[in-house]
Amino acid sequence: METQILDKINQKLIQELQNNGRRSYIELAQMLGVTEGTVRKRVKDLQKHSVIKIRAVVDPTKIGYNFVSIMALQV
Repeated sequence: METQILDKINQKLIQELQNNGRRSYIELAQMLGVTEGTVRKRVKDLQKHSVIKIRAVVDPTKIGYNFVSIMALQV
């Protein structure tokens, strides 16, 4: 992985994606003061280097699971 992969722009980009992963590249570019192409390339590079993954997170209570189970195994 490149040393420069987590410069200040990428750190801010990751932070903004954590707050709202559905923001458009145009919105992110305006927030970061860079071009939309720069955001698009940086997101692609961060994904390529497995720094970020963009996924949907399900709220279990909204899909019918009304309890939480915590398990510990010692093998």
